[in-house]
Amino acid sequence: MRKLGLGPALLVMLALVVGAVACGTSSPVPTASPAQTTVSDLLAEFEANEVAADAKYGDKIVRLTGVVDTIDKDVFGTPHVRLTTGSFFGSGVDCYFRDDAEPDLAQLSKGQTATVEGKLLNRHLLGISMEGCSIVH
Repeated sequence: MRKLGLGPALLVMLALVVGAVACGTSSPVPTASPAQTTVSDLLAEFEANEVAADAKYGDKIVRLTGVVDTIDKDVFGTPHVRLTTGSFFGSGVDCYFRDDAEPDLAQLSKGQTATVEGKLLNRHLLGISMEGCSIVH
């Protein structure tokens, strides 16, 4: 019985590498622009039909405009801004930022209208959470 050498195996590996490289040279796939909404509209959509709103926004990048209620850090030291509708009562959206966003957050004021972009996580008892947020200038 004749043994196959490394030649055929190397040819197969070379073909796989060339194929992978060729796939990487195609034009980039355009990324979808984030959904844009307000805190008021987002909360209304979740109130009207949580299943539909979660399918539309859940685990997706959202650009959200609202009124700054708090600017602080959570118990783990993560920078955090709570956006609301601006009314005295009501839910809001908790936006969690990376540490490098602190200079932008230092420029915010309570009561100011701000726009953030981040990944919408889930709805909870007091509102909605987003992570990986950044201030949109």
